[in-house]
Amino acid sequence: MKILNLNDGDTISYHLPLFIGDLELCCQGDVTVWNSSCKKTNKIEWPIVDGRFKALVKLVCGKNLICIEWGSELLTLTLFFHPPLFRHYVRPVYIICSDDDGYFQGPDDEDCSPQCAQEKITLAAMLIQSFTAEKCQNMDFKELHSSLSMAKTMNQVVKYSKVN
Repeated sequence: MKILNLNDGDTISYHLPLFIGDLELCCQGDVTVWNSSCKKTNKIEWPIVDGRFKALVKLVCGKNLICIEWGSELLTLTLFFHPPLFRHYVRPVYIICSDDDGYFQGPDDEDCSPQCAQEKITLAAMLIQSFTAEKCQNMDFKELHSSLSMAKTMNQVVKYSKVN
């Protein structure tokens, strides 16, 4: 098993890198990927198609130990995440009218709270940043430096704003 687009010891300036992997055998199934440096990590399964896989992993500031497991094979990569420090950044805003509770429309069995909206918008912003970085790399640009405005917990990108 090998990762095609990232190397052990790389330093990354965005939160959610895309891992593109190749298994020497043309196989199907799933790989399990997780960040063992993150206390609240989830092991996520990603499908293998024609011996290749793509996976996203959320990074924490500093050193990240990424584990990729397929069958009895385990690959570990160390990545370093250092967000760029810019005066200018992108800050998504979730606007809630002053006479509204902030809940959005959705299925009855789904969480439609303002916190859920914030999490969804945060993930969308991180995905845009990741895919832009990947495309820039594919086009032989040296690096992408973009910055999302993050709260101190590194989990919140979106700012709530009540308007009248």
